[in-house]
Amino acid sequence: MPGYRTLILAAALLLTGLCPAHADAAANLQARALDAWSKITDYSCKIQSHVVKGSKTEDRSYLMYFKKPTLIRLDVITGTRAGDAGSVAVYTGTGKVAGHQGGVLSGINLELSIDDPKTTSIRGGRITDLPFSKQIGLIQKYQNAKGKLEVGAPTTISGHAATPLTLFSNNPSFIMVNENIAKEVIYLSNATGLPLQWDRYEADGTLVVHITFTDLKVNNGLQEALFNPKAKASQ
Repeated sequence: MPGYRTLILAAALLLTGLCPAHADAAANLQARALDAWSKITDYSCKIQSHVVKGSKTEDRSYLMYFKKPTLIRLDVITGTRAGDAGSVAVYTGTGKVAGHQGGVLSGINLELSIDDPKTTSIRGGRITDLPFSKQIGLIQKYQNAKGKLEVGAPTTISGHAATPLTLFSNNPSFIMVNENIAKEVIYLSNATGLPLQWDRYEADGTLVVHITFTDLKVNNGLQEALFNPKAKASQ
């Protein structure tokens, strides 16, 4: 019975907070992002981050290098913490972050928990939150939690055409385990399908995380030797 099936589909879309047009648009964006991610073996990019917690703010700029499945290297260019500039952090999937601070402390090699305050943002954001797999994975996370997805009007981010995908949740349990984040906006590149910007909002509407991704270089054959804090990375 075609009419019956149509009613069932419509009811399912209402439960997820999506009309058919929005559902199709969101699904297309998600599929395109997943397809783009599946074709990446390694990449590098520049990251600018602004993080807020209460009255505290934290700003950093990084060069990030990523190689599947779990190799991550961050070279901090500038930052608001002492010793930020010149510091290096490397994650290889062990639950530990290896690296060193910048300046006079650069000769001291450290290996710390991925959740150590020295390796996280002021909100507890991990090094593993920065690769594109995190932002793309959030789409499915909100869907699983019966959150709402909304495709916005095309815009421009860092000079590139983009489409914003907004993820909402009003579920207190979900928000609590999601770092008190109730809304996220992921701006996906119209050219590559990958994130250009990621904004995170608390339940009261406060923007608490603002991250941009620029200067993307994909599948350059990054070598595993680069994911050693003592190795020199070329820009």
